[in-house]
Amino acid sequence: MDVTSSTLGLLTALGVRYPDLRRFSISINTYDWQEGFLQCLSSLVCKLTRAEHLALHGLDHAMLEHIGRLHTLKSLIVRRPEPLTSDGSSAAQSNDPLFPSLEYLHLDEADAAFTIALVQRMARAPITSITTLISAYPESTYLVDLCAE
Repeated sequence: MDVTSSTLGLLTALGVRYPDLRRFSISINTYDWQEGFLQCLSSLVCKLTRAEHLALHGLDHAMLEHIGRLHTLKSLIVRRPEPLTSDGSSAAQSNDPLFPSLEYLHLDEADAAFTIALVQRMARAPITSITTLISAYPESTYLVDLCAE
């Protein structure tokens, strides 16, 4: 799909017009993200108030923090979430637990450190299934941290 300015405008408008969407899925068939796509997707997702099932192509810090606090979200599928930042910190790192009702998580092409940090923040989630395709092998320090939990 060629992400044009009209497509980006539609994404932004959907969040404003339908904040009560319960199911939303989007994917693009390219590895070359066009300028503005993730920002528009974030704008849409951050307006959703009752989402139960989300399938997203991309996830930034604002989306993570917003949907992570939705008590209605039961399943989340994300392709290519935002990787580690340049200073080595992760958008997933924080002390606040996320996803109080999440039962299913699927991460595709996720950074290993991001995946581990996210799973650690989901300690209170009623997860019954996690599927992940990690894009790189985690460093041993991340594995030690994960196994120590």
